[in-house]
Amino acid sequence: MDLRDLTRTFMRLWYLTLPLLLLAGVIGAGVWSKVGSTYTSTASLVLIPPTSVVDANRSAGTAYSANNPLLYLGGMTEARDVVVSSISTPSLAEEMLKSYHATATVSGQPGSTAPIVVIQIESTSPSDSLKGLEHLVSEVPNRLMALQEDMQIAGKDKVSAMTLAVDGAPTVERKRQLEFSVAAFAFIMMSGALAIAMFDARRRSTGDALPPRSQSSKTTRRSEGAASAGRRSARHGRNPKASSSQEAAPGELATGDSGNVDDAGHGDGPSAGAPSNAVVAGGARAR
Repeated sequence: MDLRDLTRTFMRLWYLTLPLLLLAGVIGAGVWSKVGSTYTSTASLVLIPPTSVVDANRSAGTAYSANNPLLYLGGMTEARDVVVSSISTPSLAEEMLKSYHATATVSGQPGSTAPIVVIQIESTSPSDSLKGLEHLVSEVPNRLMALQEDMQIAGKDKVSAMTLAVDGAPTVERKRQLEFSVAAFAFIMMSGALAIAMFDARRRSTGDALPPRSQSSKTTRRSEGAASAGRRSARHGRNPKASSSQEAAPGELATGDSGNVDDAGHGDGPSAGAPSNAVVAGGARAR
């Protein structure tokens, strides 16, 4: 069955197609509301080199020795990767899921070697998304300081973190919601289309096995006529076959009287409608 035949079947069985569409739409809408929208909040932080690096460049008296830490960000990609690895732990992911019903993604800035840490929080609630983001933004500097203290690094040699941007309102994303809703709608429609096609094929095969309408109507009319004749006979108290035989008996007697001979030996003679050869035969017998 191709698409054209399936379309004809749907149009012919519209009383099944319309409820199927309604059911698929209701289930798709239910999945849409159940899954809900996803709210994403994003923040970015940059790692600042220690002050000892700036002081060393200024003391060396090189041509490029500005007193600006942002000009010495080169070579800090390794420090960024260490911070990202320390934040992306299963314990922190479990804490975010339990406390804020959110999932956190911490990574470096895509396509860049700059020491920028990007934090992304996804949740089904806008408030939980913002709260989780706030918690994780404060967690990055704390983890960075804890790592350097464990290594017993002096204060002037410590790398610090500075917040670049934080979303004030989460971004609504409906991709996941749309995917689940479309999948549910398509599943119901495909299942219903298969059921309708099977029902139509079974109905066609059953209809071919039935007798034609003309033959069935003739048989019905004959049965009704026989039943009507039986009812009339029962009403008059006689059998139709017996009455027909009784009506034919007088004719037979009239036909037989034409050849009878009375007691005197004289024949009655032929009737007015008898043929001429019967008269000749009667004269021969008289001679």
